[in-house]
Amino acid sequence: MSITTHYDFEVSPGDEVGTDATLFCCNQRMTVAGPDKHGDRTHTCGNCGAQVDVNKLGLLGDIRD
Repeated sequence: MSITTHYDFEVSPGDEVGTDATLFCCNQRMTVAGPDKHGDRTHTCGNCGAQVDVNKLGLLGDIRD
């Protein structure tokens, strides 16, 4: 499982992806939940269930399988 941007750039925790990032996993677009009370957005893969948070500054958090 690798998570990429719409430019096919593989991302890692700590990377800056922006607050409006479109992320992909398992060759499909990840769904994104609205911001929580801290401004974080959780992206989830509908195929493998991987999740990743993007904080209000646009930084990628830990990738959870």
